[in-house]
Amino acid sequence: MSTSATLIFRGRLGNDPQLRTTQTGEPVANFNLAIDQGYGERKTTVWVRVAVWGKQAEACHQYLSKGDLVCVHAERFQVAVWSAQDKTPQGQLEVTARRVEFIITRRGPAADTGADEDSLPF
Repeated sequence: MSTSATLIFRGRLGNDPQLRTTQTGEPVANFNLAIDQGYGERKTTVWVRVAVWGKQAEACHQYLSKGDLVCVHAERFQVAVWSAQDKTPQGQLEVTARRVEFIITRRGPAADTGADEDSLPF
């Protein structure tokens, strides 16, 4: 029997999504997601690197920008580990999104294109 995991993150984009195309023509967008945990003096921010593929990658690139609030549903993940210049170990969670929900965006499709929610490609 196989096992699986579904990860759900809600956070704000730390940068505008960067879109590129693979050699086979598949679009992929990458962005950093800031997730706040705790509150007050105990508040910390965890950063997650997100990759999203296909039409969703194009939509993220077109409609999302730094500071927007999203919910990322991911099933694939890994931890990238490296040593900093001072030899301290560093790591970052990297996920491949299955779905990205736009919660609060500064430039939404309705404002930019006049498109209604039913005509969006995701």
